[in-house]
Amino acid sequence: MTILLTFRTNDEPLMDSIDEFKKFIGTRHWRYAKTMPQWPHEYSVRRFDDPAQDQVLFEEAVTFIRAHGERKRFEPTGKSSVYLDIDGRQYWTMGAPVEETIIINRARLDWKERLARGESGL
Repeated sequence: MTILLTFRTNDEPLMDSIDEFKKFIGTRHWRYAKTMPQWPHEYSVRRFDDPAQDQVLFEEAVTFIRAHGERKRFEPTGKSSVYLDIDGRQYWTMGAPVEETIIINRARLDWKERLARGESGL
């Protein structure tokens, strides 16, 4: 898959639309967070040995989530984070500085209802 990007004046990729964010998340490998079945979600891990362009895209995605998301409180823990809701899923990071962030999380917006019906939260 080819990702078309716009560029800043210093030639860094700029993720400036939901479509570009969707393209990025569509290329990621997502893992089920099996240690937290009570809060079903997936995560994608940044690999620091990835090519430089992939590093920049990961940081752009983190920045996009934080710039376009909404600060909300996660009810089960009371922890506040910035969440971006797109296409029935919610994306968030844990709040470390962008250059130190290694995980992007995602969960279905209806995960509670799915669990209540005895379905997978994913």
